[in-house]
Amino acid sequence: RRSSDLLKGNYALMLNGWNSSAVSAAVGSFVADGAGNITTGLLDVNDQTNGPQNGTFTGTYCVGSNNLATIQVTQGGGLSGSHTYAIALNSVSNGVSSNGSIIYYDNSTRKASGLLRKQDISAFATSKINGNYAFGLVGVNSTGGSRDAMAGEFNSDGNGNITGGEIDVDDASGGPGNTTLSASTFSVASTGRGTGALTVTEIG
Repeated sequence: RRSSDLLKGNYALMLNGWNSSAVSAAVGSFVADGAGNITTGLLDVNDQTNGPQNGTFTGTYCVGSNNLATIQVTQGGGLSGSHTYAIALNSVSNGVSSNGSIIYYDNSTRKASGLLRKQDISAFATSKINGNYAFGLVGVNSTGGSRDAMAGEFNSDGNGNITGGEIDVDDASGGPGNTTLSASTFSVASTGRGTGALTVTEIG
């Protein structure tokens, strides 16, 4: 049995950390073929220095007998350069890993870590985002780069509409607050990438 078999299928990743002296975050996805090859990689990156960027990546990987993996990727599209990721696989079902932890593991300016999750491709549709959801966000605000965090909930009707949304915010500059939110542009593409514009209606 090849160790690379442990990483096979569609995966999503989320990373939070720093780009030089700026807060940085990234979300993305890729397909691992079970033989050491990464294809159809998509990555969205946002930091205080460069703002939002997105691109593609391909690469190779290997998995050790201790379930630690190394991925080497080359970026394209709106991104450039190459990166090395280290992954600790922590859940195996039917001989394939479903979850893990991931970290940038190179000498680039990005210093971030996060989660790796096996994707269910049958959920790649706006209609599948239907019901009640909770979420949390941590980062910085746009005025002075002060730390900012929020946690909230919303209901999605499966047609791209969010109702009943509410979030609690705590900002290092302005202190705690509460706000309601809604969205009418929420959608999920066939790649599994979702986008949405949230509208804040009141803070008090």
